[in-house]
Amino acid sequence: MKGKAHTQFHAARHAVASITMLVTPVLLLLLTGILFVSAQPALPEAQLGAPNTDSLRIIYILAFDNMPDTDGVVNLTHKYTDTVNSIVNATAGYANVTAVILADLDQDGDTHILVAQNGSATAVSGLPNPSGVIDPALAEYDTTDGLTLGGFLLWADQQYPATKRILSYLGHGAPLGPDSSPPIADIVTGAARTPDAIPMPLGVDANPDFTDSHVPGATTSRLLTPHALAQALNIATNSGASKINVLDLVHCFAASIEELTEVAPYADATVAAPNYAFFDPTMTGAMLADQAADLTMTSIEMANSVVGEYASVLPPNRHPHVLISVDNSLIPPIKPLWDALAQDLLDALQANQSAATGALTNAYLSTASTASLYDTSFCNGSASDFTLGPPDALADMGSLTTAIAQAFIGVSPDVVASALQVQSAINSAITFKVIQNGQPWWDPTPSNWSFNAVQGISIFTPFQPMTLQGAQYHAWQSLWYTHTTVIATDVQIGGQLVNVLNPHPYAFITPVGGGATWADVLDAYWRVNQIHPRQDVATALCLPEVREIEEPDLKVSLSDSADPVQATLGLDYTLRVVNKSTLATPNVVVTTTLPAGVSFTSASLPGCQHQAGVVSCALGSLAGHDVLTITVNTTVDVATVGPVTAVATIHTSANETRLFDNRSSQETTILSAWTLSLGSSVSQSRIDEGGIVTMTAVLENTGRAATTNTILQTNLPANAELFGPITITPAGAGTPGTLPILANLATMNPGEQIVVSFPLRLLDGPAATNVRISLSSSEVGQPISRNRRIDVDNVAPAAQNDVYVVHNDESLTPTRTTGVLANDADTGPLDVLSAALNVKPPYGVVLFNPDGSFAYSPQMGFVGSESFVYVVKDDDGGASSATVTVEVWQHVYLPISIYPRP
Repeated sequence: MKGKAHTQFHAARHAVASITMLVTPVLLLLLTGILFVSAQPALPEAQLGAPNTDSLRIIYILAFDNMPDTDGVVNLTHKYTDTVNSIVNATAGYANVTAVILADLDQDGDTHILVAQNGSATAVSGLPNPSGVIDPALAEYDTTDGLTLGGFLLWADQQYPATKRILSYLGHGAPLGPDSSPPIADIVTGAARTPDAIPMPLGVDANPDFTDSHVPGATTSRLLTPHALAQALNIATNSGASKINVLDLVHCFAASIEELTEVAPYADATVAAPNYAFFDPTMTGAMLADQAADLTMTSIEMANSVVGEYASVLPPNRHPHVLISVDNSLIPPIKPLWDALAQDLLDALQANQSAATGALTNAYLSTASTASLYDTSFCNGSASDFTLGPPDALADMGSLTTAIAQAFIGVSPDVVASALQVQSAINSAITFKVIQNGQPWWDPTPSNWSFNAVQGISIFTPFQPMTLQGAQYHAWQSLWYTHTTVIATDVQIGGQLVNVLNPHPYAFITPVGGGATWADVLDAYWRVNQIHPRQDVATALCLPEVREIEEPDLKVSLSDSADPVQATLGLDYTLRVVNKSTLATPNVVVTTTLPAGVSFTSASLPGCQHQAGVVSCALGSLAGHDVLTITVNTTVDVATVGPVTAVATIHTSANETRLFDNRSSQETTILSAWTLSLGSSVSQSRIDEGGIVTMTAVLENTGRAATTNTILQTNLPANAELFGPITITPAGAGTPGTLPILANLATMNPGEQIVVSFPLRLLDGPAATNVRISLSSSEVGQPISRNRRIDVDNVAPAAQNDVYVVHNDESLTPTRTTGVLANDADTGPLDVLSAALNVKPPYGVVLFNPDGSFAYSPQMGFVGSESFVYVVKDDDGGASSATVTVEVWQHVYLPISIYPRP
């Protein structure tokens, strides 16, 4: 979904917030009861005439004719008003956008059409017949009948033409509903659904079920089939010559290759779900506004935008699901590739039946191991497992082909090559995908559903029968998964012998030129394993349902007001109690076990009692779908620290068997009441060796209680030394210590701040000197530490010139203490200096030592001044040079008298 469109949708929604929608709950009664034909309609009637071509037209088929005795969570009729409001409001501000709504609700004679334009809705009198002509007497549709829907779509296209067109079908569905004769519901005898059966999934606004419960001329319900949908689209698009842009299928299991193959010729793109699809009334308007806000999108971009908008509207905590958009032009090429794979599989079975059968089984099990099966094992009885694994009969097509390619390595290279070709084609056809992982909440022992490995298109794979009441059964679709048209003859149904027919086999398994199909592979696999649905194993009607009779079902959830929270502060726990059933549930008690170190303060419900850390609240009887919120107020004890866990449980005196969500726990991290903070700084972060910096520590008690025996200390590195007094501000807040202790601060009260400063001399460079200080107290056992880095630069030694005097017939021998280093200096207290001769003297010989001592002898007969140069270095590489001048004097000998004394 484009960000621009999403933003504009929200702007449009806010802009029409003040509009009063004409479709009210009162109108719903008119539309669903006998007063619909009264002389006082609640809506203005649409004026039909010469049509104008709109920029965008979206047709919504609301197939909400579900079981009227069920509650608003299962029966989609209860979502009618919110759905229509969402659509109508979304058209506001868009002059060239029309929404045509066909709604079939849960009563007989309540099917009707609304036309929404620019924030208003008008009603159409009557319904179009299969020829697309309005019949004022028509008041009830079978929204699973292809001819009926085709006539409606033909009428809508003639009356409300548009440049861009979307068809959105919203209703219940089942996996691969076959076009059976008689219909499925008529065939089932002795196993009909009871009136109070609860279809699955309960509470998420959409679920698989019979699509239409009031079929004109029939007494049983009907399922939407891929053939009927394709038949309607064929009529509406002139056999595909005038394709719609996007087909939006908001019903469960629509993204199967079997259904996509049926509808692909009639739309540029399709939006569908391979597993359960979910519906929220706001989805319809959100999608419309998003499309209307950007009319430049291509068909593929429109479909991708629908997926993105639905993903943004559906709450993230709803049931895990997959939603995809596909490029319909790339769906038909998949069939010949899959047929070629089917032929290769049959050849492999012929060549090595055991190896090929085992490889197919392993491929199915491998697909299951990556959670790439879609849930079909939801029949009542022991097969109702709600896990993505065997015997689920829908596999992700992409994952299955990958598994087949791997399983047939060493068995059939042709199968491997064909499978990889199919896998690539499937991947190309899918243009956008969103997944929501999680746990199916209605399962008593839910496992996590992760769709990370799926591509998003399913295929029928009934490789393992289900077990129901000790007997094996195939999924009921297996009987019709064939390209033959006669399923069984002379079947006793309703007191009559009839033939069960398959008048319109799935196009995906219809042979082309006598070639093989996937149905042939399944047929061969079933025969080898002796699980053939027409010979070895019976089939069972399995529409999704949790249980046949509704039972009490309570749920409690526990949350905390803050995490983490500091000791001594308040911690509030919120309990949300839900009666998930429609039954009044008696004597409900919810208890909260508080963790150690947390003390009860109060509860928002007066009847709650506290004893020994357990808060019990007697709630009495909860009406159906009651929701109750209770707040338990506590205070965290001063000494509590670390994770603590509170536990809430709920129970009733009624017989409740679904106990998975009767317990909820909440972990909260408790921060210590005693907390200190420590900041540090230095006056200079870079200095020459021998220099002095001032380090400052800022100490603060940030906790909720006073600390005692608070100590600031340091372990100075070898390259630093304390070089002056320690200063504590404010005066009297503490006393300077003796290293490693810098300051003894005794007691620090909450909020108190103390500054400690001390001078440091840095002794040697170059070096990165880290000075670490730490703060602790009796209550804060783990010291808080801070490091400050001071970069110390080396300074070259300062060499001083030297002058020496020697007679020309003597040698000069200065020692270490009188040599050339005696007057040289280095600022680094730790530096050791050494000397070396650099330039020799021209008239003498010098022997030079590293400690600065040397021996000099002038040339014989030389008298005068000469010099040589030496270099002084420190042990860090710093160097400088100086000149040594030697004055060579003539040695004068005084005469001595040799005359004798008189």
